[in-house]
This record gives sequence, structure tokens and C-alpha cells, in this order.
Amino acid sequence: MNKKTKKTEIDLKMLESLEDLLSICKKLNCQFRIFGSLIYAAVKGNFYRKIGDIDCFIDNRFKEKITNELEKRGYKSFLQKDEDIPSLLFFLGFRTENFIKDDIKLSLFYVSFDKKYMEIPLRFGLSFRVPYGLIDKNYKFYGKEFKGLIPEAALFVLPLVKDKTKRKKDIDALLPFCNPGIIQKIRDVDTFFWFGKRAPLISAILASRIDKILFESQKISK
Repeated sequence: MNKKTKKTEIDLKMLESLEDLLSICKKLNCQFRIFGSLIYAAVKGNFYRKIGDIDCFIDNRFKEKITNELEKRGYKSFLQKDEDIPSLLFFLGFRTENFIKDDIKLSLFYVSFDKKYMEIPLRFGLSFRVPYGLIDKNYKFYGKEFKGLIPEAALFVLPLVKDKTKRKKDIDALLPFCNPGIIQKIRDVDTFFWFGKRAPLISAILASRIDKILFESQKISK
């Protein structure tokens, strides 16, 4: 089996797992939003690099039902820590629940969907709030339709990616589809909260990480 054939098989399995997730959420009438590398591929319109997993925010009220449905379809719980999540964020509670089938991993992060925003619960009273305007973009990728982060918001996930080569490829894929003005608006808004109150310091740290990534990208491209 050559590399191209193997890659095609992996891509097909990835699409099959995406279809499993979409059909389960539709069956349960469960809100969800795709984030991570599948967004970059959908923006680009193809699998421009190997995608390791499917990252998805899931309504936390459906946690048990989602787990049961995935197990019925042959997915097994995968307890190993996501290697892409930095240790600090993992300590703060940014943790996914992972399921694997045929070497394809579903990384699910259970969140709450409020009237005005999606809230990502963390530890120590911290949470991360994302307005719906940043996560309601409709994508169609190889015939699969789903909602996910807009390209500019997806850019803010890239500080989670520790692999510099992979991160550079993702930036190159995303940036042509990003509006600099929208990026600036996102970075200037406090998105972290501590016991319901804004936590501007933590938001500023995330903004500085984005600035660094964009600066490095511009420097390399020159």
C-alpha cells in the first residue's frame, strides 16, 4: 500500500466518523459546534494535511446519550491526554472526552449553550464565553454539512497547537479567509470569566499568543 492510498483511506474514515457524529447529534437534537483542524480543512476545501481527530463542542446535557450512541457504533473511550493541549490549559480544565474507532479520534468538549453565547466551563471558577456570531458559520465539506467556528475565531484555537510545522500549515490555510478587522475585534474582547466576572488578564494572555503567532507567520512569509 502506497502513502497516497493510505492517506485516502484515512480521509474516508475521517469523513465516516464525521458522519457518525453529525447523525447522532441530529438524532438527539443536540447542539454542537465543530472546531479545530477540521475547520481549517473545510475552509481550504480539502485535506491539505493529515487530520488527527475531529474536535467538537457538545451540549453537556447530552453527555450520557452521546456516549451511549458512540459506543453502539463501535467507538471506545480513549483516556490519554490530548497531546495538542498545553499543560497550563489542561490544568485549568480544558479537557476533551475522547473516543476512537479505526484509528480516528473524536475529541468532545462538553459545554453549555446559553441564549447569547456558548460557555466553556473550566476549573477554579473560570469559564470561556463565545458569542454565537463566532461559531455559527455553516460549512459543507465533502457533502457533510455542519456548523463551526468562523475562520477568524478558529485562528484563536491555534495557540493550542504545539507542533510548529503543523501550526504554520494551518495559519497558511486560514489567513487568506480571515478579515483582519474581525481578528482585532475578537482579540480586544474579554472572553475569560472568573465566577461570572470578566478576567481581562487571562484574555490579554490569549491575545498576546495570537499576536505572536501572526508576527511569526508574517516574518516567515517575508
